[in-house]
Amino acid sequence: MLVVRGVVKGRTVLLPDSIQLTEGAEVEVRVRTERRKYTPSAFSEKAFKEKLIEIGLLKEWRLPGDAKTRTVRIPAEIQGRPLSELIIAERR
Repeated sequence: MLVVRGVVKGRTVLLPDSIQLTEGAEVEVRVRTERRKYTPSAFSEKAFKEKLIEIGLLKEWRLPGDAKTRTVRIPAEIQGRPLSELIIAERR
């Protein structure tokens, strides 16, 4: 599918000269009722996730927990050969 933008003059949509359509080609016209203004806040993660909720692609969005309430995780000590070595040995 080809997406092309044009400008309306009277009852005619003017397309760029580089677009060549065959006579009688069926086209679909979508009218944009609002111009989008891109501000720095429009690109924020919060605005993005709120938009996803609005259009139904996301049910909820939770902020990450406070740094004080996060659990400190300590890696477990593992005995034996490193996992990467085991994987390489199995593939040989």
